[in-house]
Amino acid sequence: MDRLLNPRSIAVIGASDDPAKIGGRPIAYLARYGFEGAVYPINPQHARIQGLDAYARLEDVPGPVDLVIIALPAVAVQDAVADCGRLGVAYAIVFTSGFSESGPAGVELQEALRRVAAASGVRLVGPNSLGIISEPARLAATFSTVLDRPSGLVPGEAAFVSQSGAFGSLFYAISKDEGVGFRHFVSVGNESDLRIDDFISWFADDPETRVIGCYVEGLRDVAGFRAGARKALEHRKPLAVIKVGKSETGRQAARSHTGAIGGSDEAYDGLFRQEGILRFAEMQGLLDFLSLAREARFPASNRVGVLSISGGIGVWLADRCSELGLVLPPLHATTRERLSEVLPSFATAENPVDFTGQIVNRPELLAMAVSHMLQDPGIDSLIVVMGLLERSGERIACDLARALESTGKLVVVTWISGPSAAYELLRSESVPVFKDVARGIQALASMVEYGAVLKRPSTKDDDAILMPQAARGGSFHWGGTEYDTKRTPASCGIQIPRGGLATTLQEAMEIARDTGYPVALKVQSTLCLHKTDYGLLELNVRSPEQLQVAYQRLVLRFASAFAPQVPQGVLVEEMVDDPLEVIVGCKHDLSLGPVVMVGIGGIHVEVYRDVAFRLVPITSSEALDMLEQLRGRRLFEGYRGRPPSDLAALAQAISRISILFSKSADILVELELNPLAVLPKGKGICALDALAVAR
Repeated sequence: MDRLLNPRSIAVIGASDDPAKIGGRPIAYLARYGFEGAVYPINPQHARIQGLDAYARLEDVPGPVDLVIIALPAVAVQDAVADCGRLGVAYAIVFTSGFSESGPAGVELQEALRRVAAASGVRLVGPNSLGIISEPARLAATFSTVLDRPSGLVPGEAAFVSQSGAFGSLFYAISKDEGVGFRHFVSVGNESDLRIDDFISWFADDPETRVIGCYVEGLRDVAGFRAGARKALEHRKPLAVIKVGKSETGRQAARSHTGAIGGSDEAYDGLFRQEGILRFAEMQGLLDFLSLAREARFPASNRVGVLSISGGIGVWLADRCSELGLVLPPLHATTRERLSEVLPSFATAENPVDFTGQIVNRPELLAMAVSHMLQDPGIDSLIVVMGLLERSGERIACDLARALESTGKLVVVTWISGPSAAYELLRSESVPVFKDVARGIQALASMVEYGAVLKRPSTKDDDAILMPQAARGGSFHWGGTEYDTKRTPASCGIQIPRGGLATTLQEAMEIARDTGYPVALKVQSTLCLHKTDYGLLELNVRSPEQLQVAYQRLVLRFASAFAPQVPQGVLVEEMVDDPLEVIVGCKHDLSLGPVVMVGIGGIHVEVYRDVAFRLVPITSSEALDMLEQLRGRRLFEGYRGRPPSDLAALAQAISRISILFSKSADILVELELNPLAVLPKGKGICALDALAVAR
């Protein structure tokens, strides 16, 4: 891809002599920002364009061409791409819209374009692309008006790839306003060929790119995206995204915008967590993270020190830290002693530390306090809160920058209404500084989050993903009823209740006698897979007399609803005493493919909506991460006399269910174990009900 992002020569087909028009802008920008290669305008109506020799056809160009920019009507793009192929051009950027984003006719036009490009050996960016900006090559192959702004190309260590040209342009603009430069900016447009994952993978390999940002509407190649994300993680390069389409309205807008097909937002959340990708809801949060991540000072833990000019803000920060999962640990005794020596007697030498307004009289106080805080072994990052100090601010900033020269810990400064010279000095010394306290602590929290990603254990060799020897074949048998469905998970080591299928009352009595009371009775028929909807189950049947009444009642209910059909039988199973219920389910997400879900609440999960998703298959380590994500995770620790749950067994069961579904995804629409009883630690789990829906 080096010829795309660092071309030696560029031709613009549909070139304009007017630098304000789409076909004229890239020619003007390439000249303005110092592109050193050859630029060839292609337009049969002009001999010269913007001071350059123009050519009627691409084949008239006197030298080789690495990159072609196409700014033609949609109906003319195919022929232009075919010309590129005949002349050995490797890459083309298609500005033209009117393809898959515009409806069925556009979809057909784009598919025809894709076929022409593939046959011609030309790799496409677009169509409907805003173009590419690559600062090292002084490449301004775009028609975005962001390059009309006086700041021009700003060098940096970040790369950004966007499925929306306008969003990407605006993000590029605000980034430049705050001094965050990009090595590379790519608008992928409709992704008829090169996709967002292709660029992520290339940026991950680029030694000068330190952090990657993305705007995502939907993924066309989930496996490619995951591979790119894993490569970025292997190189310790943060990948951070804004993913839109949370609401149904947003998903519809995304489909009409770039033809992307949105999947369930919870599944996307699961994918991002699974691959160590940070997700942001707002431009500002993403920008702040990209800014901080360039220095790669990712905290070793969530233990944060707070040093504030205001006691009130310190208390507010303590609350906000708690909400963000950050911990303010007590300071080490040595740290408290050292702080007490430099702080006024009325100051607080506890975390959060209030160094008071005495800094007005003693400007040197801050740097001294910061140095002591950074030496505390229990503090892995520090947020410093300042305010005003117009007269002494520049000196304080200088002292602070010197105090931070030798630390490897992340320090974030928030300076409210401070002097502009202080901001400029700190930024020139690569000290993160914000004017808003909320932004500062949120940015720090995102750095802590990625630090935790880097410390995650590898799941490559996780033996919990292994199945019992008897179940390691490539296919599984799935029946239509609960009784049939449960047999496959049971063969893979997932416990099910003791019991059996009865076709007569006498058989039911014998099974109950062998199993032991109390028992559950459940009618088995493909006509009523959701038995509770028809009242076709009886729980806590405690005696033969109760069983006889319950059995006959179920037979009559089934006949009333489904006669003349007859059920397969009645499943008689032991009751599990007061379990903690969860649901483990698998389905095909519209955009992402087969996914596994876990949620607390069993049959009430739709009420609680406390769920986590991952793409299948997963290991037990990944399953534990899913459980940690749940809001009700403390239930597993035991409460009100209930013992701690067998999390290890639950994680292994989730892993095995995900493998079962991944191996059966071609024949199953859905697989659900609900409720799955989680027993006390050491006693495992038990699948109380199961449902498999075949294609």
